[in-house]
Amino acid sequence: MTDREQYTPVPASGAEVRKDGEKWTLILVRELRHPPEKVWQALTDPAHLREWAPFDADGGLGTVGTVNLTWVGTPTPHALLDRLEEWLIATLILGSVFLGIKVVEYKQKFDHHLIPGHNFDVTYCSRNQVACGLDDKDLAKEQKEIREGIEAERFPGASEEEATVALNAHSQLYFSLYFGMTGLHALHMVIGAGLLLWLIIEGLKGRFDANYNTPVENIGLYWHFVDIVWIFLFPLLYLINRHLA
Repeated sequence: MTDREQYTPVPASGAEVRKDGEKWTLILVRELRHPPEKVWQALTDPAHLREWAPFDADGGLGTVGTVNLTWVGTPTPHALLDRLEEWLIATLILGSVFLGIKVVEYKQKFDHHLIPGHNFDVTYCSRNQVACGLDDKDLAKEQKEIREGIEAERFPGASEEEATVALNAHSQLYFSLYFGMTGLHALHMVIGAGLLLWLIIEGLKGRFDANYNTPVENIGLYWHFVDIVWIFLFPLLYLINRHLA
Protein backbone atom coordinates (compact mmCIF):
# COMPACT_ATOMS: atom_id res chain seq x y z
CA MET A 1 0.00 0.00 0.00
CA THR A 2 1.28 3.44 -0.88
CA ASP A 3 1.55 6.44 1.35
CA ARG A 4 -1.31 8.90 0.94
CA GLU A 5 1.17 11.82 1.00
CA GLN A 6 2.78 10.44 -2.14
CA TYR A 7 0.25 12.20 -4.41
CA THR A 8 -0.76 15.85 -4.29
CA PRO A 9 -3.51 16.37 -6.89
CA VAL A 10 -5.00 19.80 -7.44
CA PRO A 11 -8.76 20.29 -6.95
CA ALA A 12 -11.04 18.95 -9.67
CA SER A 13 -11.98 21.40 -12.39
CA GLY A 14 -13.43 21.58 -15.87
CA ALA A 15 -16.54 19.57 -15.04
CA GLU A 16 -18.36 18.57 -18.22
CA VAL A 17 -21.32 16.32 -19.01
CA ARG A 18 -21.54 14.60 -22.38
CA LYS A 19 -24.45 12.62 -23.83
CA ASP A 20 -24.04 9.92 -26.45
CA GLY A 21 -27.43 8.39 -27.18
CA GLU A 22 -28.63 6.94 -23.87
CA LYS A 23 -25.17 7.12 -22.34
CA TRP A 24 -24.17 10.01 -20.09
CA THR A 25 -20.55 10.77 -19.23
CA LEU A 26 -19.31 13.06 -16.46
CA ILE A 27 -15.79 14.40 -17.01
CA LEU A 28 -13.70 15.91 -14.21
CA VAL A 29 -10.15 17.17 -14.69
CA ARG A 30 -7.50 16.79 -11.96
CA GLU A 31 -3.83 17.55 -12.37
CA LEU A 32 -1.18 15.30 -10.88
CA ARG A 33 2.03 17.29 -10.86
CA HIS A 34 4.37 14.31 -10.91
CA PRO A 35 6.57 12.58 -13.49
CA PRO A 36 4.63 10.76 -16.28
CA GLU A 37 5.62 7.30 -14.97
CA LYS A 38 4.26 8.09 -11.55
CA VAL A 39 1.04 9.58 -12.98
CA TRP A 40 0.51 6.48 -15.14
CA GLN A 41 0.90 4.26 -12.10
CA ALA A 42 -1.51 6.46 -10.14
CA LEU A 43 -4.09 6.08 -12.91
CA THR A 44 -3.77 2.38 -13.66
CA ASP A 45 -2.79 0.63 -10.44
CA PRO A 46 -5.87 0.09 -8.19
CA ALA A 47 -3.72 0.30 -5.06
CA HIS A 48 -2.40 3.69 -6.14
CA LEU A 49 -5.68 4.97 -7.61
CA ARG A 50 -7.48 5.06 -4.29
CA GLU A 51 -4.64 7.13 -2.76
CA TRP A 52 -5.73 10.22 -4.68
CA ALA A 53 -9.21 9.41 -6.09
CA PRO A 54 -12.18 8.05 -4.09
CA PHE A 55 -12.46 4.88 -6.17
CA ASP A 56 -11.97 1.16 -5.75
CA ALA A 57 -11.19 -0.70 -9.01
CA ASP A 58 -11.75 -4.42 -9.56
CA GLY A 59 -8.86 -4.61 -12.04
CA GLY A 60 -5.96 -2.74 -13.56
CA LEU A 61 -6.73 0.17 -15.86
CA GLY A 62 -3.56 -0.23 -17.89
CA THR A 63 -4.97 -2.92 -20.20
CA VAL A 64 -7.92 -3.05 -22.60
CA GLY A 65 -11.09 -4.39 -20.99
CA THR A 66 -13.93 -3.55 -18.63
CA VAL A 67 -13.14 -2.29 -15.15
CA ASN A 68 -15.75 -1.41 -12.53
CA LEU A 69 -15.12 1.64 -10.36
CA THR A 70 -16.98 2.08 -7.08
CA TRP A 71 -16.81 4.82 -4.48
CA VAL A 72 -14.50 3.96 -1.61
CA GLY A 73 -16.56 2.37 1.16
CA THR A 74 -19.49 1.44 -1.09
CA PRO A 75 -20.85 -2.05 -0.27
CA THR A 76 -20.28 -4.66 -2.94
CA PRO A 77 -23.31 -5.70 -5.05
CA HIS A 78 -23.37 -9.04 -3.19
CA ALA A 79 -23.51 -7.23 0.17
CA LEU A 80 -26.28 -4.98 -1.12
CA LEU A 81 -28.32 -8.01 -2.19
CA ASP A 82 -27.82 -9.68 1.18
CA ARG A 83 -28.93 -6.51 2.95
CA LEU A 84 -31.95 -6.20 0.67
CA GLU A 85 -33.13 -9.68 1.50
CA GLU A 86 -32.60 -9.09 5.22
CA TRP A 87 -34.76 -5.97 5.16
CA LEU A 88 -37.43 -7.66 3.04
CA ILE A 89 -37.61 -10.58 5.48
CA ALA A 90 -37.81 -8.19 8.44
CA THR A 91 -40.59 -6.24 6.70
CA LEU A 92 -42.51 -9.44 5.97
CA ILE A 93 -42.19 -10.58 9.60
CA LEU A 94 -43.41 -7.23 10.97
CA GLY A 95 -46.29 -7.17 8.49
CA SER A 96 -47.28 -10.68 9.55
CA VAL A 97 -47.20 -9.62 13.21
CA PHE A 98 -49.52 -6.71 12.37
CA LEU A 99 -51.96 -9.05 10.62
CA GLY A 100 -51.80 -11.43 13.58
CA ILE A 101 -52.74 -8.61 15.95
CA LYS A 102 -55.62 -7.70 13.63
CA VAL A 103 -56.90 -11.30 13.75
CA VAL A 104 -56.88 -11.22 17.57
CA GLU A 105 -58.68 -7.87 17.50
CA TYR A 106 -61.36 -9.16 15.12
CA LYS A 107 -61.83 -12.26 17.30
CA GLN A 108 -62.41 -10.01 20.32
CA LYS A 109 -65.00 -7.98 18.42
CA PHE A 110 -66.75 -11.23 17.46
CA ASP A 111 -66.81 -12.44 21.08
CA HIS A 112 -68.19 -9.07 22.21
CA HIS A 113 -71.03 -9.17 19.65
CA LEU A 114 -69.68 -6.16 17.78
CA ILE A 115 -69.81 -7.70 14.28
CA PRO A 116 -72.45 -5.79 12.25
CA GLY A 117 -75.46 -7.99 11.57
CA HIS A 118 -78.29 -9.79 13.31
CA ASN A 119 -76.35 -10.52 16.52
CA PHE A 120 -74.84 -7.05 16.94
CA ASP A 121 -75.33 -5.74 20.48
CA VAL A 122 -73.23 -2.82 21.72
CA THR A 123 -74.57 -3.34 25.26
CA TYR A 124 -73.51 -7.02 25.43
CA CYS A 125 -70.36 -6.53 27.53
CA SER A 126 -72.15 -4.26 29.99
CA ARG A 127 -74.40 -7.23 30.81
CA ASN A 128 -71.92 -10.10 30.44
CA GLN A 129 -68.83 -9.41 32.54
CA VAL A 130 -67.43 -12.95 32.49
CA ALA A 131 -68.01 -13.58 28.77
CA CYS A 132 -66.15 -10.36 27.90
CA GLY A 133 -63.38 -10.96 30.42
CA LEU A 134 -63.89 -7.64 32.21
CA ASP A 135 -62.77 -6.91 35.73
CA ASP A 136 -64.95 -4.80 38.01
CA LYS A 137 -63.25 -1.53 37.00
CA ASP A 138 -63.62 -2.19 33.26
CA LEU A 139 -67.21 -3.31 33.75
CA ALA A 140 -68.08 -0.09 35.59
CA LYS A 141 -66.46 1.94 32.79
CA GLU A 142 -68.35 0.00 30.11
CA GLN A 143 -71.69 0.44 31.89
CA LYS A 144 -71.02 4.17 32.36
CA GLU A 145 -70.32 4.62 28.63
CA ILE A 146 -73.46 2.71 27.69
CA ARG A 147 -75.60 4.84 30.04
CA GLU A 148 -74.13 8.04 28.60
CA GLY A 149 -74.74 6.77 25.08
CA ILE A 150 -78.36 5.92 25.84
CA GLU A 151 -78.95 9.35 27.36
CA ALA A 152 -77.40 11.02 24.31
CA GLU A 153 -79.75 9.06 22.01
CA ARG A 154 -82.90 9.69 24.07
CA PHE A 155 -85.05 12.36 22.47
CA PRO A 156 -87.99 13.95 24.33
CA GLY A 157 -90.68 11.38 25.02
CA ALA A 158 -88.51 8.40 23.99
CA SER A 159 -88.25 5.38 26.26
CA GLU A 160 -84.96 3.83 27.37
CA GLU A 161 -85.63 0.89 25.04
CA GLU A 162 -86.03 3.19 22.04
CA ALA A 163 -82.84 5.04 22.96
CA THR A 164 -80.99 1.73 23.25
CA VAL A 165 -82.18 0.71 19.78
CA ALA A 166 -80.94 4.04 18.39
CA LEU A 167 -77.56 3.63 20.14
CA ASN A 168 -77.24 0.12 18.74
CA ALA A 169 -78.02 1.36 15.21
CA HIS A 170 -75.50 4.19 15.32
CA SER A 171 -72.84 1.96 16.89
CA GLN A 172 -73.41 -0.63 14.18
CA LEU A 173 -72.80 2.07 11.57
CA TYR A 174 -69.47 2.90 13.21
CA PHE A 175 -68.35 -0.73 13.34
CA SER A 176 -69.44 -1.23 9.72
CA LEU A 177 -67.06 1.55 8.73
CA TYR A 178 -64.42 0.15 11.08
CA PHE A 179 -64.48 -3.33 9.59
CA GLY A 180 -64.80 -2.00 6.06
CA MET A 181 -61.74 0.27 6.30
CA THR A 182 -59.50 -1.96 8.42
CA GLY A 183 -60.53 -5.04 6.44
CA LEU A 184 -59.67 -3.37 3.13
CA HIS A 185 -56.35 -2.26 4.60
CA ALA A 186 -55.64 -5.79 5.84
CA LEU A 187 -56.45 -7.17 2.37
CA HIS A 188 -53.89 -4.84 0.83
CA MET A 189 -51.38 -5.98 3.46
CA VAL A 190 -51.97 -9.63 2.56
CA ILE A 191 -51.35 -8.76 -1.09
CA GLY A 192 -48.23 -6.82 -0.08
CA ALA A 193 -46.97 -9.76 1.99
CA GLY A 194 -47.31 -12.00 -1.05
CA LEU A 195 -45.36 -9.50 -3.15
CA LEU A 196 -42.65 -9.28 -0.49
CA LEU A 197 -42.35 -13.06 -0.43
CA TRP A 198 -41.95 -13.03 -4.21
CA LEU A 199 -39.22 -10.38 -3.94
CA ILE A 200 -37.36 -12.45 -1.35
CA ILE A 201 -37.49 -15.58 -3.53
CA GLU A 202 -36.38 -13.71 -6.65
CA GLY A 203 -33.68 -11.88 -4.68
CA LEU A 204 -32.25 -15.18 -3.47
CA LYS A 205 -32.07 -16.25 -7.10
CA GLY A 206 -29.91 -13.19 -7.82
CA ARG A 207 -32.46 -11.51 -10.07
CA PHE A 208 -31.98 -7.98 -8.70
CA ASP A 209 -28.84 -5.89 -8.87
CA ALA A 210 -27.80 -2.25 -9.27
CA ASN A 211 -28.90 -2.32 -12.92
CA TYR A 212 -32.30 -3.95 -12.41
CA ASN A 213 -34.36 -3.33 -9.28
CA THR A 214 -37.61 -1.86 -10.65
CA PRO A 215 -39.86 -4.49 -8.96
CA VAL A 216 -38.23 -3.72 -5.61
CA GLU A 217 -38.89 0.01 -6.00
CA ASN A 218 -42.48 -0.44 -7.24
CA ILE A 219 -43.46 -2.90 -4.51
CA GLY A 220 -41.73 -0.65 -1.98
CA LEU A 221 -43.92 2.25 -3.13
CA TYR A 222 -47.02 0.04 -2.78
CA TRP A 223 -46.01 -1.00 0.75
CA HIS A 224 -45.41 2.63 1.75
CA PHE A 225 -48.83 3.53 0.36
CA VAL A 226 -50.40 0.92 2.67
CA ASP A 227 -48.37 2.43 5.56
CA ILE A 228 -49.65 5.93 4.79
CA VAL A 229 -53.26 4.70 4.72
CA TRP A 230 -52.80 3.24 8.21
CA ILE A 231 -51.34 6.53 9.47
CA PHE A 232 -54.75 8.07 8.74
CA LEU A 233 -56.88 5.10 9.83
CA PHE A 234 -55.23 4.64 13.23
CA PRO A 235 -56.08 8.06 14.71
CA LEU A 236 -59.47 8.08 12.99
CA LEU A 237 -60.60 4.73 14.41
CA TYR A 238 -58.52 4.29 17.58
CA LEU A 239 -57.43 7.66 18.98
CA ILE A 240 -60.41 9.93 18.38
CA ASN A 241 -62.93 9.40 21.19
CA ARG A 242 -66.15 8.10 19.66
CA HIS A 243 -68.09 8.55 22.92
CA LEU A 244 -69.82 11.72 24.02
CA ALA A 245 -68.37 11.71 27.54
